[in-house]
Amino acid sequence: MGTMLTYMELEKQVKELKRELKHSNERVRALEETERYYQAFFKNGPDGVVVLDPETARPISFNDQACRQLGCSREEFAGLRLTDITANKSHKEIQKFIQSVSENGFGVFEIPHRTRQGEIRHFHVSAQSVDIAGRQACHCIWRDITERKRTQEELKERDILFTELSFHVPGMLYRLKKRPNGTYCVPFTTEAIKDIFGCSPQDVCEDFSPIKKVIFPEDLDKVLSSIESSAEHLATWQCRYRVQIPGQPLKWIFGLSIPKRQDDGSILWHGFNTDITDSKTSEDALRESKEKYRQLFELESDAIFLIDKDTGKILE
Repeated sequence: MGTMLTYMELEKQVKELKRELKHSNERVRALEETERYYQAFFKNGPDGVVVLDPETARPISFNDQACRQLGCSREEFAGLRLTDITANKSHKEIQKFIQSVSENGFGVFEIPHRTRQGEIRHFHVSAQSVDIAGRQACHCIWRDITERKRTQEELKERDILFTELSFHVPGMLYRLKKRPNGTYCVPFTTEAIKDIFGCSPQDVCEDFSPIKKVIFPEDLDKVLSSIESSAEHLATWQCRYRVQIPGQPLKWIFGLSIPKRQDDGSILWHGFNTDITDSKTSEDALRESKEKYRQLFELESDAIFLIDKDTGKILE
């Protein structure tokens, strides 16, 4: 009976060993698969991958993409230090970053590199402290963001130019948005909105009501219905209306904008509003003068003629 129990125990242990061996083999296969994936990423990924010695800032290992990014061969890259290729960065700054990665375990920064051809390229670097056979190293992934930075600079310059030009535009430039739920906002407008509606760009970027509040009550329905009609037919919006900012004289405003439907179902107008109070006042004064002249002309009992001095013909 004792021998039978011993045999059963041995059989149980064998089964457990087989189970553990199976699990062990599965873990090995998983590790091998992870290693293959990493090697594929390391060798063929779109970004440069460099493992640095934190003391010397020299590469321990690197992929071909890192070499292509700097326009050099593997032999040339192997002999470089990070400070040899980093543009506008001192040796102390580089060492400070590497030390920070070693102490904190990770780090992210942007850095300019100079290629072997002398071109300055900008990189976003994400770094992590790793242990390689008991030796600390700095694992870095370099992503070339030169074109993105170039685009950002161009947009920045364009924004500056636009801002400068907008100061010379007689009125406010804006984008009006009708959301899919039917509500309105003004996601962009120049600072001239303060002169037109007495509010700031921040006041209306999410809410249209500050503008509605100062539109002259008798003109509000006309303005809103014209905007709705423009949205329905995607037709150019054009309107003359009055604005009454508390404590200020009544103003006449002329607005014009062009709508376009967006992918999310909203409608976006690009246009301008300008103060036409002076021209409207002059227009009204001229019309009033003509009306007075017409009445005087019609009520005069004597005959009144306008004669062309050159031809002698009666004009009126």
